[in-house]
Amino acid sequence: MGYPSSGEAARVVLKPGVLSRSGEIFLELMEKVASGEASAEERERFYNDQAGLMDYILNASAGELFDVQKVKLGDMPAGFSFRFTRCDNCGEEFLSACDYRVGGKTLCAMCAATIYTKEEWNMQFDKILEKATERELEKDEALFLLENANDWQQQLKLLNTASFVRDKYVGRIFKLKAFAISTNQGCKTSPPCRYCGQASANFKFFKTVAGPEEVAESVRIAEEIGFKGVQLGGGCSGNKGAEAVEDARIVKEITNLDVFVNYGADMSEENIVKLKELGIGTIGCSFETINEEIFKKIKPGESLEERKKVAELIDKHGVGLASGIMIGVGETYEDRVEHIFYLKNFKNLRLVYISGFFPIPGTPMGNQPPATSMEIAKTMAITRLVHRHIDVDGSFGRDDQLQLWIMAGANHRIIHGIFEPVSKIGQFRRFRGETRKIGDDFVFMNILPIYVNMVKGVGLQPDLNKK
Repeated sequence: MGYPSSGEAARVVLKPGVLSRSGEIFLELMEKVASGEASAEERERFYNDQAGLMDYILNASAGELFDVQKVKLGDMPAGFSFRFTRCDNCGEEFLSACDYRVGGKTLCAMCAATIYTKEEWNMQFDKILEKATERELEKDEALFLLENANDWQQQLKLLNTASFVRDKYVGRIFKLKAFAISTNQGCKTSPPCRYCGQASANFKFFKTVAGPEEVAESVRIAEEIGFKGVQLGGGCSGNKGAEAVEDARIVKEITNLDVFVNYGADMSEENIVKLKELGIGTIGCSFETINEEIFKKIKPGESLEERKKVAELIDKHGVGLASGIMIGVGETYEDRVEHIFYLKNFKNLRLVYISGFFPIPGTPMGNQPPATSMEIAKTMAITRLVHRHIDVDGSFGRDDQLQLWIMAGANHRIIHGIFEPVSKIGQFRRFRGETRKIGDDFVFMNILPIYVNMVKGVGLQPDLNKK
């Protein structure tokens, strides 16, 4: 019992000998009964002796049973939580920090121990990771790892295995690509996605629209400084990918860059075919979540089924598909695993990026907590252990975590913020570099050296052309 205002507490401790007062024979009987090794006669003796002990405890004074001491309160451990969780098996509440996850259920330590001892839990975790070095994870294995990588030791093992698999199947080369300027007319989705800056009066993304000359200049610079590829992206303007076709034509006419186009669900089959004819290797269509209820909640102006249809068309025409998984929006671990395995339906899947929710002020979701860096990394690692031959990328706006993502099996990064409207340059930025004007409205900021240093700092080689 503590009193934080005074810094004092009362420490109540059971006196030595209270529980062992019935003697050594009684304790031996108790151990036999607990382990199931007691005979019928031994069980009867134990319960008779136990009745006497219980009678003593119930009728003794507090002074006979307990030592009471006045002590000073210590500081609470950093990050300690008083939140409680109900066990799905026995129904009792316990500290959430002490939970175990098994097959989608939350268990207390006692119930979890009926399935595995702590050592057996660790052995099961290690056994699955050992298998993952040689083959893809199965769905139940992916869920087990995601649920039980809940301390730093297990998390390091998971990330280490994901890095090993990345090195084994796609190598130690890290792809860096620039998010180039595009002529996209801005997102017209109505109502806008609840997490997006378009839903905030102060953080809208599409206030400045580029022209063809600015697109051309941006990709020339990208190739000049060593990039091998660029992303052309934007919002769902309602033009069904028409801007993407024109921008891609500009890039292909004046550079040798690989082009990744990402306009979401705003893409017609006709323009998918045109992009393929232009030699576009990858087209993006992200679902964010395949939980229909959560999708409707966070993307009220869109249809999950329509996005699936566009992804199927991209795959049907033999173009590489890029797709994203957003975490931290109310989904369960089961939802994440289902999403990761759903993407196995696309034979031309080329890139999966794990997007961690980050609140933007003024949006309907602006007061929700962000996805943690470790949850992003864990989900990325599971993705790598399932999809072993594709590119894996991270989360928009969280690039200071790039080295953690690499440890989690990532091998790809689209660099946002390298080409920006002039109006955004004065805003807070994590990374800054040498700048150069592009027309009147845009600027190039060379932050590529920062990414090169981060990649090399964890032992991978950036995939860039030598200048």
